[in-house]
Amino acid sequence: MNQELIIVAEVLRPHGLRGEVRVRPLTEDLDVLLQAGRVYLGASDPRAVEVQSARMHKGFPLMKLAGVDDMNAAEALRGQHLHLPKDELRPLEDGEYFLHDLLGLTVLD
Repeated sequence: MNQELIIVAEVLRPHGLRGEVRVRPLTEDLDVLLQAGRVYLGASDPRAVEVQSARMHKGFPLMKLAGVDDMNAAEALRGQHLHLPKDELRPLEDGEYFLHDLLGLTVLD
């Protein structure tokens, strides 16, 4: 893959018996999660996974991913990161930065 992937969420836990997962957004733009047709799952070599549905429930996004059809499969995703290509994220305004762009920089006070 030659696209830059950005971590946008972390899988927290299964929700229900049919494979939905509750995710912790790592972006302020929840629409990017709720409207994604595909996310990339994993750390070192993320794989593309179709998003079958996404909705809000008690303040957290719930996502149903293709191939995750029961609670055990959803449990296996606990702690995994969800990525999106950088070009699918909204453009940043002046003074806004992605957190990964700040890692390793020196802070001056």
